[in-house]
Amino acid sequence: GSAGGGGGAPQRCGIRTSDIIILPHIVLNRRTSGIIEIEIKPLRKTEKSKSYYLCTSVSAAALGPGAAGRMVDAEGRDGPPPWGETAWIYHDGEDTKMIVGEEKKFLLPFWLQVIFISLLLCLSGMFSGLNLGLMALDPMELRIVQNCGTDKEKNYAKRIEPVRRQGNYLLCSLLLGNVLVNTTLTILLDDIAGSGLVAVVVSTIGIVIFGEIVPQAICSRHGLAVGANTIFLTKFFMMMTFPASYPVSKLLDCVLGQEIGTVYNREKLLEMLRVTDPYNDLVKEELNIIQGALELRTKTVEDVMTPLRDCFMIAAEAVLDFNTMSEIMESGYTRIPVFEGDRSNIVDLLFVKDLAFVDPDDCTLLKTITRFYNHPLHFVFNDTKLDAMLEEFKKGGLAAGREVWVLRGGLTGARGAARGRTAGISRLPEPES
Repeated sequence: GSAGGGGGAPQRCGIRTSDIIILPHIVLNRRTSGIIEIEIKPLRKTEKSKSYYLCTSVSAAALGPGAAGRMVDAEGRDGPPPWGETAWIYHDGEDTKMIVGEEKKFLLPFWLQVIFISLLLCLSGMFSGLNLGLMALDPMELRIVQNCGTDKEKNYAKRIEPVRRQGNYLLCSLLLGNVLVNTTLTILLDDIAGSGLVAVVVSTIGIVIFGEIVPQAICSRHGLAVGANTIFLTKFFMMMTFPASYPVSKLLDCVLGQEIGTVYNREKLLEMLRVTDPYNDLVKEELNIIQGALELRTKTVEDVMTPLRDCFMIAAEAVLDFNTMSEIMESGYTRIPVFEGDRSNIVDLLFVKDLAFVDPDDCTLLKTITRFYNHPLHFVFNDTKLDAMLEEFKKGGLAAGREVWVLRGGLTGARGAARGRTAGISRLPEPES
């Protein structure tokens, strides 16, 4: 406000503020100027700044004749002085108003906070990436890589395996570090922005992009290399968070038990080979051999047998004339089952090499040849497991022949004659010369 008022009378001050306290110490200079000390109360949360008018205390007599007991307020109204014998009037001079504002103070210098925020974003990304990359490498997989990986992969796995073996301790250290970094990042952003909402939005965007998406996308594909090259940082933060993370990890060990790693059973291993077939370097024959070996204990002879309807067979009453001999040769088989009456009644086995000295013009009966050589027949039940069959072949119990006749129910006779219904044949492949 101005020092003048209506009619030339000085304007009196309005309500005295309680936000400013004048301290008793004052330094005067020739009684015309002075220095006073004041104490200003903090501004309210909703106030950015506040203005105050400066007032001067004068005696009523100093106002001149006729004005001893009267004052003119800011609106031109006449009235008595507000505070007894002295009157407070607006200060007359250039500095008539004082503006109080809150000084913005940062926790750290601005340039240092920017450096810290950038560093914290990098640490947040590292913790997030290592959490995914290292924890995805279970101890069993690391042992496999150490034994059959490339030289570089073996070196990486050897450096990671001692740390990864302490799975819960590693997990607690990485998670604790990630939480501390993200919390500190939000506090620093709030200090710079001055608004909690802005700090939350900026920190969320920064953490999601640079602290989650980018590092996890990299570590999910190159976790072994990233984990090995940053293993010294991992050990450092494990040591720094030891007082908090180690006790929690021991509690998890007691509750959850020791981490074993991924173990594949027979079915899972077989399915993994099938699913990864387009991406591995196994040829079809190798895959079939592995698949057959894995299914040996689960499959029965009935699963792999050749049904009788698909077998080339010959009757025991057949005559070995030119037509019969030609039919046998054209079949391409070296061992031919011989049946009597019904096709399911297998009584003998003909080796084609036994016909080497047989003259078609003699019209010899087939049963004469088969009874002379008397090749043994081996019968098993249809639910016999393949591994049991293989053991019999290895022990020599089925060494006299490579064919096994599969029965559905019934018993076997003294020389292998079936007392049941023969369903098919299961045989070992011919050895290559």
